[in-house]
Amino acid sequence: MKPQCLGDDREYAEALARLEKLNVGQQEAIEGQEKLELRMRHEDKTRQYASQGQRVFSQRFSDQDLDGFAAQVAITGDVPESMIAELRSGQPAFGKDEFNSCGELVNQFNDARRRRIIFDRAVVLQKKEVKRLKVSAIKALCESVRGDRERIARALANKVLELGLALREENAFAERIGLQDEGVQADITPRRFPVELPWEQLLLPWIAEALGISEAEARSKAGFQSLDLERKRKELERIGARA
Repeated sequence: MKPQCLGDDREYAEALARLEKLNVGQQEAIEGQEKLELRMRHEDKTRQYASQGQRVFSQRFSDQDLDGFAAQVAITGDVPESMIAELRSGQPAFGKDEFNSCGELVNQFNDARRRRIIFDRAVVLQKKEVKRLKVSAIKALCESVRGDRERIARALANKVLELGLALREENAFAERIGLQDEGVQADITPRRFPVELPWEQLLLPWIAEALGISEAEARSKAGFQSLDLERKRKELERIGARA
């Protein structure tokens, strides 16, 4: 079945769902880290440790390695304890008696930072994937609805042209009876059409696109060529009268 809206693209919809799940996990990781950091502020040594931003990954883990872990999380939506244990390897673990008997709290804080960093990276990766799939989904959608879009645009363009013809009749009528006079304007009903349409700036280029013709052809269909000739004729008459 051809897509009729962006949500019909399965891959894009699934990628969006994964991103939403990651956003939830990321927020939980942020809150978990913040709670542990508040607890650490109650002790001088742990407060100092938290403020120093100690390294929580072994140097053997490159950015590419960390993105590899993040790519797994982008799929599953979770950072499992087994991954945290692997990421913890090569880094010191503190005993319970260290940091004034708060060593375990420091270990929990470091794990929370690891979880937060991996979630942050996973969200970045997933946003890139969503952006890539959205481009593809938009192309597929536009191709799918092209026929309907062209049909609707053609019908609308023709109606606008009809409106243009009616407005020229309206303008000719207004000029004939002197509708520019304020007294006539006040008494005549229905009142004159209240909107000046942006033909040159917007409508003629759009009509040309909708009908698959040149702007010159659109101008001709809208009756502007005959209107221009009429204006030139009247200008020549005024020049001849002054002479």
